[in-house]
Amino acid sequence: MIKSIDLKDKQILYQLELDARQSYSQIAKKTKTSKEVVKYRIDRLKEKGIINKFVLMINGPKLGYSAYKLYLKLRNISEKELNIMINDFKKNENIAWIVTCYGKYDLIIGTIAKDNYESFEINNQIQKDYQKFIHEVTPLNHIDIRHQKRTYIVDKKRTDKYSPFWGGKTQNYKLDEYEKAILSKLCENARKPIIKIASELKSPVDNIHRRLKKLIKDKIIEGSKVSLNKGLLEIQSYKILLQIRFQSLQKEKEFFNRSYQQNNIVNVVRMMGSWNYELDIDVTNITQLNEIMTELKNNFAEEIISYDTLQIFKQYKYNFFPIKDQNPKYC
Repeated sequence: MIKSIDLKDKQILYQLELDARQSYSQIAKKTKTSKEVVKYRIDRLKEKGIINKFVLMINGPKLGYSAYKLYLKLRNISEKELNIMINDFKKNENIAWIVTCYGKYDLIIGTIAKDNYESFEINNQIQKDYQKFIHEVTPLNHIDIRHQKRTYIVDKKRTDKYSPFWGGKTQNYKLDEYEKAILSKLCENARKPIIKIASELKSPVDNIHRRLKKLIKDKIIEGSKVSLNKGLLEIQSYKILLQIRFQSLQKEKEFFNRSYQQNNIVNVVRMMGSWNYELDIDVTNITQLNEIMTELKNNFAEEIISYDTLQIFKQYKYNFFPIKDQNPKYC
């Protein structure tokens, strides 16, 4: 599917997709090369802008957070004004994801909040601050998100049944100051070395290791992956917003299974709002997207009521824990 980089780069990107915190030596062993070559190639992919960042994936509901999205249709806004708006959103601690898109909407904002009331206040503040430029807002409440590994990077079928997950009932898992700081730093850069985190927090390395292991064991940290500039890889990204009515849990399970088997479907989201399902699909061209959607519509002809298609242009922020870096006083 990807033709703009060589096989070794694809293999390295795939390992980063599986676990971005793997060491150079671990990746080298799996890609049958040296750790020096792995480091050189990762640095080169970053310099070219192909690698945007390394993303730590956490399950927010365990920390008491729910996920929401705002789909914005804009009006009378210049490129300069749009950039000012986006930069403002990037500074907002409750905003985890920002992309521009083409279709029914122009901008999508992913937010996190403790409850619907807080989400309502965030939404209202955004509309108040930018009412001049916002023509329409459609809010959606996420139920859960299944992040599926991008095995298409190496033209491979999915075999690992585990997918990093955001969802479940909200809980009240208590993070101490150091755990918040660790999550904050790793969500900015999932490959940040523990020794560097320890130095910044003025903490023994063993203490950082211990807390990190605890966060993984307690399923706060679901995994890590690489965020790519897909345009440079000649990949087109689409978001499909669906209204689906399943007659049984078995039929919904079949939908999830078929989505898992289709390598190009990289996220499956259940929501409440104007649509109740969302698919993120990566393809090489619109023909491939049409083939995937035709197959889905044929297999779920009675269930799929309607859908809308958005093409994603550019990602400006992607952070599962956008809370500002903490400065703990002790460890």
